[in-house]
Amino acid sequence: MSKMGFSELLRDRLEIALVKKALTAGKQILGICRGMQIINVALGGDLYQDLDSEYPVRKNQPLIRHFQAAPRTEATHYVKIADNSRLHDLYGDQWLVNSHHHQAVRKIASSLKVSAVASDGVIEGLESKNNQQVFAVQWHPEVLVATDEKMQLIFDDFIKRLTA
Repeated sequence: MSKMGFSELLRDRLEIALVKKALTAGKQILGICRGMQIINVALGGDLYQDLDSEYPVRKNQPLIRHFQAAPRTEATHYVKIADNSRLHDLYGDQWLVNSHHHQAVRKIASSLKVSAVASDGVIEGLESKNNQQVFAVQWHPEVLVATDEKMQLIFDDFIKRLTA
């Protein structure tokens, strides 16, 4: 049984429309947590509505706690970062991140590629396949920057792309 919880249909529709308009206009997009999920859905992907009840159990890969009990300013798990990604250019092979979500990308939109995954296989980063227009992460770098100054690199990269 899914534990999807509260849904804001009007907000979802508005944000999906905004993503589509921004992409059509050639704008750069940075997605964080829900933002990554909305981008994926707007481009044709879908989500696990509740990880604890829907994510497939994998041998030797238990589901980590994606809605962490620790304060959000604390990183609680590593993500493995794909070699051929902007995220890899910023952080290398892996990085320690926080986690504050119960939904996650399931089917990836065809125009996106996975740039990071958690140890349990949950998708933690997405980027555009054919350009640099979309850059998205599942964790919260805007909170982690207080304890990990390198989290600022995500925002610096976004600003650089905006001004290029």
